[in-house]
Amino acid sequence: EDQAHAFDTRSGMRMLRFYVLLTAATSTLAVTREPCCDVPKTPVTLTQGMSIENENFSLDLFVPVSSGEPVRHVAMLVLFAHGYGGGGGDYGYLRDVLVAHGVAIAFVNGLNGNCGRDMAHGLTQAVNVLRVNGVPKPLEGVTFSSYVLGGHSVGGGAATLAMGWNPSAYAAYFSFAAADTTRSGIPSFVPDWAVEKWFCSAIDSAAPTAANITKPALVIAGSEDDIAPPCNNAVKLFRAMPSGSGLCVEVLRGTHCGFSTSFGCSALEGMVRILKEPSGLPPPVMSPHEQMQFAANRTLAFLVDVADGTAATAQTAACLESESVNQCPECATA
Repeated sequence: EDQAHAFDTRSGMRMLRFYVLLTAATSTLAVTREPCCDVPKTPVTLTQGMSIENENFSLDLFVPVSSGEPVRHVAMLVLFAHGYGGGGGDYGYLRDVLVAHGVAIAFVNGLNGNCGRDMAHGLTQAVNVLRVNGVPKPLEGVTFSSYVLGGHSVGGGAATLAMGWNPSAYAAYFSFAAADTTRSGIPSFVPDWAVEKWFCSAIDSAAPTAANITKPALVIAGSEDDIAPPCNNAVKLFRAMPSGSGLCVEVLRGTHCGFSTSFGCSALEGMVRILKEPSGLPPPVMSPHEQMQFAANRTLAFLVDVADGTAATAQTAACLESESVNQCPECATA
């Protein structure tokens, strides 16, 4: 009798495992508030079809893993554009949080990181390739129900452009310390000759394009950003969006490079902060770890709301009330 009971138990466990695997293979993985999945240690790098104006780039794709296998049907894919001089590897904190909660993420690498326009075209091309060709091996058969654009710094400006070009193609948009795609998005200490040589500064501001963004939008900026001051960049782009299209959050004591693990970015901003305060030490700022965790968790909450259809859509919506967060300030120059 004990052997028969043991056999029935093993048989039942096998049936349960088969049911779980079958469900995972045929149903769409929802974005979850609690961790549901493992994060792959290495990405699948996509290169086929990733080219704009004879410039090749790549897409590092991370898909949630369940029961040791990549999830085949994922509700949401985030395409993320990095900041100047960086790469997708600088945002591992965001990858770890989103993928663990059922969101796939892909980082655009290899494009001119100085130029928001090029990165915007790269985001657009990547989505078009995935929609038409699907995901190649070893993730062949993986599908995504919706696409979200995101970015940091110049990548945030790029995501703004790409979203504004075709807002109906995406479910939502978010940015960290977005830098506008024109001269005002480049630090004033960079001389004009260097701007002309190294940045594609001739294009217009992304603000008119932002006026087309009618999907849920989350704009996060740091109050102590000395690289792309929010009033001339992130807040300006946010205020250009139609009323009722998004939510703007200011991280008090947050910096520009606190959204990235790039050493070069942090070193540059640290130097700028010291130069701006020749008479003494610059004001204290939030630790990068704290800022990155806030950004990742706030973005996850936003994407859960997007998936549920309850994302905040009013510019006047109340932001989280705490000592580290505030609504974006009124800017005389915005």
